[in-house]
Amino acid sequence: MKMRSRIDLESSSLAQLSPLEQAFLTEVSQSGASDAAFKLALLAVPLLSFTVWRPLSIGDLADRVGLSTRQAMLAARELVEIGALGRRPGGYLGCKLQSYRLRERFRAIKLSASLGQERDARSADSF
Repeated sequence: MKMRSRIDLESSSLAQLSPLEQAFLTEVSQSGASDAAFKLALLAVPLLSFTVWRPLSIGDLADRVGLSTRQAMLAARELVEIGALGRRPGGYLGCKLQSYRLRERFRAIKLSASLGQERDARSADSF
């Protein structure tokens, strides 16, 4: 049984999240993301915003989540790849940390990409 299926979204800490943040975590859990990526998302949601880029130390998050820094970096990369997080490289405006923000409609991005692949496959079949 995966960890995220055991998480009760009605628990006191999760109940304090906004409906949008809860919907975001639900989408992450349904996206097929790894347990490490879900744990990282669970901790990152209250620290990040859907509209503002915020510097975030993945190493600090790793310690809080109980992952190695490498595992946390891979989990963050996974969240970026599925479109759940946006990432801006460090060095922007003098900030050495990478900045992240939540992406509200990441499922739509994933869905449109898969629809594009289906469309390309259909076009290739018609030749």
